[in-house]
Amino acid sequence: MIELRHLGHLLVACECENLTRAADELGIAPSTLSGSLKALKSEAGVSLFKRPGSGLYPRRSARWLFRASLPILLLERHIRRRVHMPPDVEPITLSVFLDIKFTIGRISKALLRAIAQMEIEAPEILVHPVWIDDDPTPLDDGWPEDLGVARRASVTLRMLVPGAEPAADETLLMHDPWVLASRVAGDEAVAPDLLHRNILVTAASPGMIEAIESHLTGAQLKQVRLIAEHPASLPRLLNDQPDSAFLLPSSAVSGRLGLMNVITQPLYPALTTTLVAQSDGQSPVAHRFIEHLRDALAKPERTTVLTPELTSRRVRYFNLAHRLRSVSAAARVASVAQPALSEQLRKLEETLGARLFDRKVKGVSPTGDTAWFAAASAALEHSLLDLSLAAMSMLSSDEQRLSLGVLPSVSQHGLLINRISEAVTSLRLDQPNARILIQEAPNGILQDWVLRGRVGLAIVETGPPHLPRLSLGASEDLALIVHPRHRLLPPGPLSFSELGRIPLALPTSQFGLRQLVDAAARDQRSPLKPVMEVDALAMLIAILAREPLGTILPPSAVRRELETGELCAHPIHSPTVTRRLFVIYSGDRSLTPTEREFINLLRVGLEAREDAPEPNLGPEREARPARVLALH
Repeated sequence: MIELRHLGHLLVACECENLTRAADELGIAPSTLSGSLKALKSEAGVSLFKRPGSGLYPRRSARWLFRASLPILLLERHIRRRVHMPPDVEPITLSVFLDIKFTIGRISKALLRAIAQMEIEAPEILVHPVWIDDDPTPLDDGWPEDLGVARRASVTLRMLVPGAEPAADETLLMHDPWVLASRVAGDEAVAPDLLHRNILVTAASPGMIEAIESHLTGAQLKQVRLIAEHPASLPRLLNDQPDSAFLLPSSAVSGRLGLMNVITQPLYPALTTTLVAQSDGQSPVAHRFIEHLRDALAKPERTTVLTPELTSRRVRYFNLAHRLRSVSAAARVASVAQPALSEQLRKLEETLGARLFDRKVKGVSPTGDTAWFAAASAALEHSLLDLSLAAMSMLSSDEQRLSLGVLPSVSQHGLLINRISEAVTSLRLDQPNARILIQEAPNGILQDWVLRGRVGLAIVETGPPHLPRLSLGASEDLALIVHPRHRLLPPGPLSFSELGRIPLALPTSQFGLRQLVDAAARDQRSPLKPVMEVDALAMLIAILAREPLGTILPPSAVRRELETGELCAHPIHSPTVTRRLFVIYSGDRSLTPTEREFINLLRVGLEAREDAPEPNLGPEREARPARVLALH
């Protein structure tokens, strides 16, 4: 079962700039906090954080766990307070519905400060946050009725579109100006020139998007584009696209984990949204909470630490003993020694300051303080179990995701791109709910994307030794590709040393092909000096038709053009240069079942080409056939 203390640590970690600051807030050593978060990762069964280089930021699973954990931790605090309440005090549940796209940061910090103030003034109040527009969790249905909390009140928080005024029954909490956030290098504090940057707008509600688009028509910006990424993904987006700026509410750029070396600039003309609160009628509890929240939002940000004193293990042991009316029977069910379980129950009573059981010869019987605590304790254990099951469900959803980086292709007729397409299609038939993202980049960039977690898998020609790689069993000898109209060479193959007298147009060293060719040139002490470097492969082929140049590619990259005679291929020998394909992934994790199935499907597709007829290399071909398996 997930430990309550670890959930409290997660909340603070997500709301601080880094783990060192979070540890200071918690009053523990950074190593202790790191160990707690690792334990939570194991308990929840999901990966919580990404480590791009020296940074750290929460994954979607950590943000989900933040929202799902907060109501549980507030329930634990309420249980400890209620044990000491007079019997005639009637508890109240205050549900706070957050109709806001993203709250971790300034709004969540203010929310916790307001809750803490309410708990001081009215200990009988149980605040229950419910997110209704920020990836709602399956735990948002409220607490079981058997908690015995009959009195209820509610508050709804929502963001008004720019220019809208609060309704008569709404209270203005704060104005939230939108800013342009961008990454800066090191300690640099100079704002970048946004006129030369792409502006990306993160996901928002449909009405908000329409208002933003209307407003931006008058802004003097180079290019503005809407993206489907959640605002909470800002730390990752800044790493993935450091040359872009992101337009979003200033509250979403609050000091929190992963937002290091970020600078913000106001948008001109200014764009401002308004946070409002609406209560359910004339409830004094709701109105008092709204006032506390407005005061907290007006003050500088401050982290509130939730430190649970109950433990998940003691709650479970109590529930077993209460249900079975026997400590020894509870110990047998829990597979622990009876003295150990008795000691945990004694510590639970010390924590609560209340006696929960009368010990008898043939078992235990509840005391007068036990009746209400038993219902609350059962609700707490039920919520933690729900949390674990929901985390497993999230893991299953994440496992059905394929984020793939592929090498650029000359055209849609290339062999590799068709084998990948076939594998993806087969995967979709087998897993129709799988989420698939495919991005194209040169070999060097793909390696960097895997290291930074932008893609889970990448198909490359060369891979760094510190990254795990799986061979796809596909290889092909490279050839000199020319256009026949220029008559650069007589028919037939050529030796590697002869490449030095051919004017070449090659990709840059970001491409694995170029790295292979340069390595062979160094071995042969025959340096190649291309007259042109072109990373756009389709453009590279177009240039061959216009200038007397050659390039080096696997023949299958231009299979269609060789078959039609638009291009000619001269196999290279002495030595041959062979390109092999690999799948690389991060060593920080294991492959998911979806990723493994894709790799197997791709391997099968590539192996099926081994006995396929080779492409016609054109009229100039005479000598040794090149093995064609699976390349562009």
